Amino acid sequence: MVSLLLKAECLTKFLFSGQPTKNIDLGVTEVPEDMFMELLKDISPRFSMNTYHVFTNNCNNFTDEVASLLLGEGIPREIVNLPQEFLNTPLGRQLEPMMMQASESLKLNSNQLFTGEGEQAPLQVRGPGQQ
Repeated sequence: MVSLLLKAECLTKFLFSGQPTKNIDLGVTEVPEDMFMELLKDISPRFSMNTYHVFTNNCNNFTDEVASLLLGEGIPREIVNLPQEFLNTPLGRQLEPMMMQASESLKLNSNQLFTGEGEQAPLQVRGPGQQ
């Protein structure tokens, strides 16, 4: 049994290097770990460093899909819609090009969960201050 706790921090950390404003307990799943890894393998082509987009395909979109698969319900819409709400503001429109450029550089520091052959990739753990 796995308990899921959503940390809605993707956009918050990217924008302000701050802490999440809230944590939301999504519930408990009975999905076994081996099945969970298969689910991750199935969706990994949509959530890779090559498909990452800070506004439309980010960690909150990944969490939404995983929660839907494990719990039958995604994360709250206000979390998923945060990037669009931000882009609808004058500040968001002004910062969008800069954030897109920074997003591209983040891809260079990302970890792949699965190899191109569909095997689980070794996890790369970084300590504080490491990139």
